Amino acid sequence: MNTHAKINDSLTLPCGAIIRNRLMKSAMSEQLGDKNHNPKPGLETLYRTWAEGGLGISVTGNIMIDRSALGEPANVVLDEQSDLEAFRRWSTAGKTGGCAIWAQLNHPGKQIPNFLVKTPVAPSAIALGGGLAKGKAPNEKLSAWKTVFETLLASGVYSFKQRRV
Repeated sequence: MNTHAKINDSLTLPCGAIIRNRLMKSAMSEQLGDKNHNPKPGLETLYRTWAEGGLGISVTGNIMIDRSALGEPANVVLDEQSDLEAFRRWSTAGKTGGCAIWAQLNHPGKQIPNFLVKTPVAPSAIALGGGLAKGKAPNEKLSAWKTVFETLLASGVYSFKQRRV
């Protein structure tokens, strides 16, 4: 008896979610945010195309949680200032044909280019080099990280609400 799964077999996750097949698009950074860091229509087109191509699951590119902490200039940001309708359109497009779409919420830490932020909230003050910013000193960062975690939680709530489309 052959018990090997096939690529087009569905997969039930421990949480009960059913993925329609075993094809997955990994996270990447599309940089398709507009000047207000909302999803451009190109994100809808891109994710709809991938879903129509037969993916079982798409993990989004970087969805930043803090406008003052971008990994790249054209990242999208999900927060209280976001155009939630633009995120809903993107999410709906990505679910075409039963594809699952999972949001990759992100805070770049010290992987922020110097030209965006000089001293980001990061795990240490040791610079990474290569044009990346130097993090804040450890004694300055505890309250800043508390804010990052609170912001991550808020963005998670916004993301969860998009599932109800």
